[in-house]
Amino acid sequence: MEEEPKELDPIEEIKIVQDIIITQEQFCFKVFSWAAGFITALTLGLFHNSVNIPYFLYIACGLTIVFGFYIVGRHHWHTFSSAIERSRQIESAINAGSYNSFKLNHVLENDKSMGILGGYKLWLPYLILSIVVVVAGVGKYYNEAL
Repeated sequence: MEEEPKELDPIEEIKIVQDIIITQEQFCFKVFSWAAGFITALTLGLFHNSVNIPYFLYIACGLTIVFGFYIVGRHHWHTFSSAIERSRQIESAINAGSYNSFKLNHVLENDKSMGILGGYKLWLPYLILSIVVVVAGVGKYYNEAL
Protein backbone atom coordinates (compact mmCIF):
# COMPACT_ATOMS: atom_id res chain seq x y z
CA MET A 1 0.00 0.00 0.00
CA GLU A 2 1.46 3.31 -1.06
CA GLU A 3 1.41 6.21 1.29
CA GLU A 4 -0.41 9.36 0.17
CA PRO A 5 1.95 12.23 -0.66
CA LYS A 6 1.83 15.09 1.81
CA GLU A 7 0.26 18.23 0.49
CA LEU A 8 2.62 21.19 0.44
CA ASP A 9 2.00 24.87 0.27
CA PRO A 10 3.30 26.25 -3.05
CA ILE A 11 5.59 28.67 -1.22
CA GLU A 12 7.12 25.82 0.82
CA GLU A 13 7.69 23.74 -2.29
CA ILE A 14 9.25 26.59 -4.24
CA LYS A 15 11.59 27.26 -1.30
CA ILE A 16 12.67 23.60 -1.36
CA VAL A 17 13.27 23.75 -5.10
CA GLN A 18 15.22 27.01 -4.77
CA ASP A 19 17.34 25.40 -2.04
CA ILE A 20 18.11 22.55 -4.45
CA ILE A 21 19.19 25.05 -7.10
CA ILE A 22 21.46 26.94 -4.69
CA THR A 23 22.96 23.69 -3.36
CA GLN A 24 23.71 22.50 -6.89
CA GLU A 25 25.42 25.79 -7.75
CA GLN A 26 27.58 25.57 -4.62
CA PHE A 27 28.36 21.93 -5.31
CA CYS A 28 29.44 22.68 -8.89
CA PHE A 29 31.81 25.35 -7.54
CA LYS A 30 33.30 22.82 -5.11
CA VAL A 31 33.71 20.19 -7.84
CA PHE A 32 35.59 22.61 -10.07
CA SER A 33 37.75 23.68 -7.10
CA TRP A 34 38.58 20.03 -6.37
CA ALA A 35 39.34 19.42 -10.06
CA ALA A 36 41.77 22.35 -10.06
CA GLY A 37 43.37 20.95 -6.91
CA PHE A 38 43.78 17.52 -8.49
CA ILE A 39 45.33 18.95 -11.62
CA THR A 40 47.76 20.95 -9.48
CA ALA A 41 48.61 17.91 -7.33
CA LEU A 42 49.19 15.70 -10.36
CA THR A 43 51.35 18.32 -12.05
CA LEU A 44 53.48 18.93 -8.96
CA GLY A 45 53.78 15.20 -8.33
CA LEU A 46 54.76 14.52 -11.91
CA PHE A 47 57.76 16.86 -11.69
CA HIS A 48 58.71 16.11 -8.08
CA ASN A 49 61.87 14.02 -7.87
CA SER A 50 61.42 12.48 -4.41
CA VAL A 51 58.45 10.30 -5.42
CA ASN A 52 58.92 8.41 -8.66
CA ILE A 53 55.48 7.49 -9.96
CA PRO A 54 55.29 5.84 -13.40
CA TYR A 55 53.58 7.90 -16.08
CA PHE A 56 50.96 5.22 -16.78
CA LEU A 57 49.75 5.45 -13.16
CA TYR A 58 49.34 9.21 -13.53
CA ILE A 59 47.42 8.73 -16.77
CA ALA A 60 45.16 6.05 -15.25
CA CYS A 61 44.58 8.13 -12.12
CA GLY A 62 43.92 11.27 -14.17
CA LEU A 63 41.40 9.46 -16.37
CA THR A 64 39.67 8.05 -13.29
CA ILE A 65 39.47 11.50 -11.73
CA VAL A 66 38.14 13.06 -14.93
CA PHE A 67 35.57 10.27 -15.34
CA GLY A 68 34.53 10.59 -11.67
CA PHE A 69 34.01 14.33 -12.02
CA TYR A 70 32.07 13.77 -15.23
CA ILE A 71 29.68 11.38 -13.45
CA VAL A 72 29.22 13.78 -10.53
CA GLY A 73 28.79 16.78 -12.82
CA ARG A 74 26.26 14.99 -15.03
CA HIS A 75 24.18 13.81 -12.07
CA HIS A 76 24.11 17.21 -10.39
CA TRP A 77 23.42 19.02 -13.65
CA HIS A 78 20.36 16.75 -14.00
CA THR A 79 19.28 17.63 -10.45
CA PHE A 80 19.84 21.33 -11.12
CA SER A 81 17.89 21.22 -14.40
CA SER A 82 15.01 19.30 -12.80
CA ALA A 83 14.81 21.80 -9.95
CA ILE A 84 14.73 24.76 -12.34
CA GLU A 85 12.04 23.07 -14.47
CA ARG A 86 9.97 22.28 -11.37
CA SER A 87 10.36 25.86 -10.16
CA ARG A 88 8.96 27.11 -13.48
CA GLN A 89 6.06 24.63 -13.28
CA ILE A 90 5.19 25.77 -9.75
CA GLU A 91 5.29 29.43 -10.75
CA SER A 92 3.11 28.81 -13.82
CA ALA A 93 0.64 26.73 -11.81
CA ILE A 94 0.42 29.38 -9.08
CA ASN A 95 -0.15 32.11 -11.67
CA ALA A 96 -2.82 30.00 -13.39
CA GLY A 97 -4.44 29.06 -10.06
CA SER A 98 -4.07 25.35 -10.72
CA TYR A 99 -1.27 24.44 -8.31
CA ASN A 100 -0.98 20.72 -7.51
CA SER A 101 1.53 19.88 -4.79
CA PHE A 102 1.51 16.15 -5.61
CA LYS A 103 4.14 16.76 -8.28
CA LEU A 104 6.95 17.45 -5.80
CA ASN A 105 10.27 17.16 -7.59
CA HIS A 106 11.14 13.46 -7.84
CA VAL A 107 14.81 14.33 -7.44
CA LEU A 108 14.17 15.06 -3.76
CA GLU A 109 13.13 11.45 -3.21
CA ASN A 110 15.55 9.76 -5.62
CA ASP A 111 18.83 11.63 -5.10
CA LYS A 112 21.06 9.16 -3.25
CA SER A 113 24.36 10.72 -4.35
CA MET A 114 25.20 12.17 -0.97
CA GLY A 115 24.93 8.96 1.06
CA ILE A 116 28.16 7.42 2.33
CA LEU A 117 28.16 4.59 -0.21
CA GLY A 118 26.26 6.53 -2.87
CA GLY A 119 28.79 9.34 -2.60
CA TYR A 120 31.59 7.08 -3.85
CA LYS A 121 31.74 9.33 -6.91
CA LEU A 122 33.12 12.03 -4.61
CA TRP A 123 35.72 10.09 -2.62
CA LEU A 124 36.83 7.46 -5.16
CA PRO A 125 39.20 9.84 -7.01
CA TYR A 126 40.79 10.82 -3.67
CA LEU A 127 41.17 7.16 -2.76
CA ILE A 128 42.77 6.21 -6.08
CA LEU A 129 45.17 9.15 -6.03
CA SER A 130 46.13 8.35 -2.44
CA ILE A 131 46.71 4.67 -3.22
CA VAL A 132 48.90 5.53 -6.23
CA VAL A 133 51.05 7.92 -4.18
CA VAL A 134 51.32 5.58 -1.17
CA VAL A 135 52.20 2.53 -3.30
CA ALA A 136 54.80 4.54 -5.21
CA GLY A 137 56.31 5.82 -1.96
CA VAL A 138 56.40 2.35 -0.38
CA GLY A 139 57.87 0.85 -3.56
CA LYS A 140 60.59 3.49 -3.70
CA TYR A 141 61.40 3.00 -0.02
CA TYR A 142 61.52 -0.79 -0.45
CA ASN A 143 63.82 -0.50 -3.51
CA GLU A 144 66.19 1.83 -1.65
CA ALA A 145 66.27 -0.52 1.35
CA LEU A 146 67.51 -3.38 -0.86
